[in-house]
Amino acid sequence: MANILSNVNIASGQTVRARHVTQSIDAFTGVKAYDISLSGSFNMTGPINGQPSKINPLTASYAITASYTIGYNPFPYTGNASITGSLGVTGESLFEGPIAGLYNTSIGSSALQNISTGTNNIAIGFRCLKDNLTGINNIAIGKNALLSNLTGDNNVVIGSDSQTSLTGGSNHIIIGKNNSATQNNNIIIGNNNSAAGGNNILLGNQITGTSNNQLYIGSAAQPIGTLTPGTSWTAVINGVSVAFKIL
Repeated sequence: MANILSNVNIASGQTVRARHVTQSIDAFTGVKAYDISLSGSFNMTGPINGQPSKINPLTASYAITASYTIGYNPFPYTGNASITGSLGVTGESLFEGPIAGLYNTSIGSSALQNISTGTNNIAIGFRCLKDNLTGINNIAIGKNALLSNLTGDNNVVIGSDSQTSLTGGSNHIIIGKNNSATQNNNIIIGNNNSAAGGNNILLGNQITGTSNNQLYIGSAAQPIGTLTPGTSWTAVINGVSVAFKIL
C-alpha cells in the first residue's frame, strides 16, 4: 500500500528541517510511493508520462495543455490501442493510413476482416468478404461467400463457398452453393455452376459456361440462346416449349 503524506511533528513556529520535507520530495520524485489528494484545481502545462504497461485512470475531469504520453511514447502514437468506455474528441481528428470504410455490416468470424475504404457492404457468415478492400455495395451471405473479393462492386452472393476466388468482378447475382463467375454481369441460380465469361444467365446445377451472353437452363445444360438484343429462340424445358426474346 502507498504511503500517505503527513504533517505529523511539523508545528507552527518551528524551524523547517530537511527531515520534514523528505517525504514530500520522495513523493514527487517517485522515490517512494505516496497517495496524494488534491482539494483544489490542478493545472499541468507539461507532459504527463505514464509507466509502460501500467493503467493510471483519472477519475475526475482534467485539462491538459501539453502532450499526453503513454509509456513515454508521445503522440503521434503508432500501434494498437484498446479503449474501454467512451472516447470523446473535441476539435479536429487527423488519421494517417487506411480508415475502415463506412456503413459496413459484418456478422461472423473474419467477415470483412481486411476492409479498407469499401463502403455499404453486408457480410454474414464465416470469412464472408474477408479480403474486401475497396469494393462497395456487396452482399455476401454464407460461409466463404465472396471470400477473395478485393475491388468488385455491386455483387449479391447467397450460398456457401460461392464466388470465393474472384478478386474484382462486379454486378453478379449468385444464389446457391459452390458457384463461381468471372468477368461481370452474370446471374447464377443453382449449385456447382461456373461462368467463365460475362453477361450470362445460368439456371440449374453443374453448368459450365465458357462464353459470353449465353443462357443456360437445366442440369449440366448447354447454351440454348444468345443474350443479345433482338435475339429470339424456343427451348424445351421439362417437355414444355418456351419462347424467348431479348428486347
